[in-house]
Amino acid sequence: MFDFAYSNSDIRIPAKTCKEVGKILHVGMYIEETVGKIPSFSFTDSEIKDLNGNLNKFTKETASAIKKQFKEMNNNWNIYDDKTIRFDDKCIGYIVGKLNGLYISDPDRDVFGDTLEIFRSKWAKQEGGQFFTDQKVTSL
Repeated sequence: MFDFAYSNSDIRIPAKTCKEVGKILHVGMYIEETVGKIPSFSFTDSEIKDLNGNLNKFTKETASAIKKQFKEMNNNWNIYDDKTIRFDDKCIGYIVGKLNGLYISDPDRDVFGDTLEIFRSKWAKQEGGQFFTDQKVTSL
């Protein structure tokens, strides 16, 4: 998610990319905790294909719904000073597609914290000038 978000958005500061993903995670938590939809992001296989880095009608509709939920969440929870998600529709769609089926507010796990920790580790290395080849590539 981080690599896609960082390379496909106009945000060039890794920490800010992490913050935008955090906004989407908070939307997921909000949906689960207030609407009661668990998991918050649940898509069919064909919908996942539509969301996988593509810009189409379904991606635009999904991103629009996420942006609307973000405004509602932030009005109620008052977490973020900025009032919008800065990612474009394609990036939002890709991220929620990758979060498909994940119970973000699971009380037995810290999904939000674990996700942000992975992102922080990645951007901290990049900020420090360290770049690593993904394990999937090195195992080939």
